[in-house]
Amino acid sequence: MNALHPSTLRDHLRRAERRGRRGMNLIEIMIVIAIIVVLISVLSVAAFQAYEGFKVTQTRLKINQLGQIIMQESMLVGTKPPSNLKEIEGVKEDMLVDGWGRPFEYVVPGPNNLPFEIVSYGRDGTQGGTGRDADIKYSEIR
Repeated sequence: MNALHPSTLRDHLRRAERRGRRGMNLIEIMIVIAIIVVLISVLSVAAFQAYEGFKVTQTRLKINQLGQIIMQESMLVGTKPPSNLKEIEGVKEDMLVDGWGRPFEYVVPGPNNLPFEIVSYGRDGTQGGTGRDADIKYSEIR
């Protein structure tokens, strides 16, 4: 008589059970894919918002830097500010556009007895607005 020993039978059943559970079923795969899609959506929205915030910061820095250059040149040479931003020596073209790729608005003389004003109209490119659409002005950030 060729009988299986109880421990051998148990081992055989465990191996058979493990063989049946090696992969994932369709429901588990769909759940994993759904979780991945939700995570990618959340992360992409957060990345987009961070990038828009970066554009505002970049624009503020450029305006401030341009304003400082104009003020220094005016004080050193003792002249009034240039009538056009392109007249500033040593400034590259990419410094003359805001974070959204639009040229800065430059006004001489500026408001409130200021010698000049540099303005970006924000994300929407139109005057006024709030949040990331708000105007960014040299007179307000200096």
